[in-house]
Amino acid sequence: MKKLVFTLVLLQALFSASFGQLPNGSIAPDFNLQDIDGKTIHLYDYLDSGKVVILDFFEIMCRPCWEYHEKHTLAHAYNAWGPQGTNQLRIFSVEGIKSTVAQIRGAEPSYGNWTEGEPFPFIATCPPNTNQIVTDYKVHFFPTIYMICPDRRLKLIGAADTTVIRSNMSNCPTAPVDSLFLDMVSIDSMTFLTCAASVHPWLKLQNYGIKTIFSTEIAVSIDDQTPETLAWMGNLKTFEVIQFDGKRFDQLADGSHTIRYIITGLNGLSEGFNKDTISMRFTSCQGYQATPYTQDFSDPGFPYDKWTIENPFAAIPAWERADLGYSKALRIPYFNIPVDYISSVDLPGLSFKNVEKPVLRFDLACTHNNSVIRKAGYDLIQLAYSLNCGKNWNVITNLSEIDNQTAPDDSTYFIPTDTQWKPIRIEMGFLANKDSVLLQFVSNPAYGNNMYIRNIQIENAAATDDQNQEPQVLVYPLPANDLLKINLTALKQESRLVLLNQNGLTVQTAFHKGDGEAVMDVSTLSPGCYFLRIITNDFTILRKVVVN
Repeated sequence: MKKLVFTLVLLQALFSASFGQLPNGSIAPDFNLQDIDGKTIHLYDYLDSGKVVILDFFEIMCRPCWEYHEKHTLAHAYNAWGPQGTNQLRIFSVEGIKSTVAQIRGAEPSYGNWTEGEPFPFIATCPPNTNQIVTDYKVHFFPTIYMICPDRRLKLIGAADTTVIRSNMSNCPTAPVDSLFLDMVSIDSMTFLTCAASVHPWLKLQNYGIKTIFSTEIAVSIDDQTPETLAWMGNLKTFEVIQFDGKRFDQLADGSHTIRYIITGLNGLSEGFNKDTISMRFTSCQGYQATPYTQDFSDPGFPYDKWTIENPFAAIPAWERADLGYSKALRIPYFNIPVDYISSVDLPGLSFKNVEKPVLRFDLACTHNNSVIRKAGYDLIQLAYSLNCGKNWNVITNLSEIDNQTAPDDSTYFIPTDTQWKPIRIEMGFLANKDSVLLQFVSNPAYGNNMYIRNIQIENAAATDDQNQEPQVLVYPLPANDLLKINLTALKQESRLVLLNQNGLTVQTAFHKGDGEAVMDVSTLSPGCYFLRIITNDFTILRKVVVN
């Protein structure tokens, strides 16, 4: 089988522990901002009047944003269903990087006048506004386009055409159906992973019924212990939302826990309403176990204690144990996961104290779904680490289906045979002697096909492990201005060159036959740090590149 050896230059890209966008069904954060003409925009005023709202987050130098703008799709929707049409819809375009009003209107640098041909308001995030709205809506890429229904629930619709916009509008509830219904929307003020021995969750509650809610009783328990009743009194009208104190829990044991809430009373009643429930599994990581660490997924009780699945999209399948008959594995069911529904799994905390050469080994199986038209690249698994209990994660490497395919293209639900695996070896010398290490696999779906991991081994590699020493590859000049040269003489075989930006996205590729020197033109790239991946039949080598 092909053997891959990753000798890693530490990637500098950091990514947030919060994921790509707000999950569908989230309560839209309220805002009160001025548009570029000085008119005040208060989101909940529009929602409370029964309007559907589209928020279009863009950036003045974003090519996909400009291409969508030039189609004037949102203008067509606004004209049909806005104030001059059926009066059901409002649209607000929000420039997301504090650009000036003049730049929004076309002053350089900008692709052009964004307001031209668009009859709806534009909102800048420069003074007198702030860019807090960008943070609140977890906008990490442009364009990000949400539809918000009158019930304050949102959905990511992306660069949709008018047919999709109309379809989503028709699915918006305009009035509640149940007489008495308190919905537990989410558990907030908690993360899936903490290194503390205490947590203090808050609940987001929404009146999703016709009647005003004056009181509620909620039973809370942790790890199926005897529940405790929490009470609230107030005045909660239809579609209104409150934050409810979900109780502080102290003296948690090291390991994984599940907290659960259930509504037991409304307006003095104990029956005659939907007893909504919500739960959350989290890990309190208070200790770090010494290496070696192994996991073969033979135990059916996944997720295991101290393993943390960070999946904000509870209704979407994420990481799951797969019994393949001949072997057990961890499956990422990309076949059923929509694009951008990013989730992760965190391994137990590890100590590499006195470990001079930490190495991660596992087997990988994946294939390419050739029946899918790709709009977002290829499925990949990203490996990252944290030294501060998950506050920041540092990317180690990306394993994509296109670079690591182990089976023929498959348009059906992929299940590997015993021969459709490859061993992966990732050297992590930069973590030598670190005593508080978290490792994380991140799924980045592109609606392709399933990927599998089995036989995880984390250990101290022998200092005499010469078998996996990578060939010497010289990359120069550094920094590069126009041409980047790669001396591949030591490889003596064909190679694929992939240049990545700091977000792990491919910006350039090339193929090189045999040994000698390869040249890549970097003159059109923006100045900054990049990473060059050199892929052969025997090795994958990573090098840091700086472009002036």
